[in-house]
Amino acid sequence: MPVRFRCKECGAKLEVPSSHFGRKAFCTSCGKPIQVPQPVLHHCDTCRKNFVLNGKQEGRQCRCGGKLSAKQIFIKRDPSEVSRILSVDELERELGKPPDAKE
Repeated sequence: MPVRFRCKECGAKLEVPSSHFGRKAFCTSCGKPIQVPQPVLHHCDTCRKNFVLNGKQEGRQCRCGGKLSAKQIFIKRDPSEVSRILSVDELERELGKPPDAKE
């Protein structure tokens, strides 16, 4: 699933594969270099659709009017490590909350 975000320079809507997070990319509109944000899987409580968005931000709304909540954070691992999927709560228990996390 692609991750969707806006360019911090010009505000253009961008979409890149979730595997590109953490890498440098260039805005297709203004051409400025940008850092691809960490993708987070969000789930709508009304229409039950899933969306991959940038960052874990509570209070987002779905197009249908439902509330989006973060369900899964994508993290990069060394290829020698065993891959696993962590829920947001499991990851926060393992690593602690990020310094910019909103309660």
